[in-house]
Amino acid sequence: MKLDGGKVGSFDGDEGEFFGREVVAGKDVIVKFHWDKRDPNAPIYSRAFSADAGRTWEWNWCSNFSRR
Repeated sequence: MKLDGGKVGSFDGDEGEFFGREVVAGKDVIVKFHWDKRDPNAPIYSRAFSADAGRTWEWNWCSNFSRR
């Protein structure tokens, strides 16, 4: 699966990881997007950056969704 801007990845069951490259604050970083839909009524989306080729990750965004 490809997302906008060249992101690639897939779901394995109810969890998915997608990766891409972006420039953040002038640095080329790998971006990881994680989707967790184990609870279909409350999926979670999170994002992390890695400036060292994926050795370490800085988690910097988390969204918890719910039905209205």
